[in-house]
Amino acid sequence: MYWEVIVGKRTLLSLRVNHEFLDWLRPRVNDSEVTQLDPFRDVTLDQPMQSRWLTALRQAYDALLVELRTSLEKRTHDLPQQREPHEAIVRQLVQQRLAEHQWAKLLVDLAAMLELSLESHASVRILGD
Repeated sequence: MYWEVIVGKRTLLSLRVNHEFLDWLRPRVNDSEVTQLDPFRDVTLDQPMQSRWLTALRQAYDALLVELRTSLEKRTHDLPQQREPHEAIVRQLVQQRLAEHQWAKLLVDLAAMLELSLESHASVRILGD
């Protein structure tokens, strides 16, 4: 499916979003209207729905950070025990894992797309597969 930011009749931005991303996202989002997006239907997100999606994507990103951090902390018993060096190393490892994560970049890109759309008072059209 494609997500497009539309102003008037012009497409400003388009992103490809696949079904696997939505499958990964659903358990990480609390908003039932967001999780019920049908990837096979065309839909236009109005401003309130764009805001809901933006909130959901931010929640998923925050949850991903927690998930990565928790996973790393379980395996980092050899790190220095002093708080500041330990925290700096864990933060760096989380950023490395985040850069390697399959969906992290798409989360950030979709959130940026929605922010742009909301600031521009544009609409977001989702073209189903």
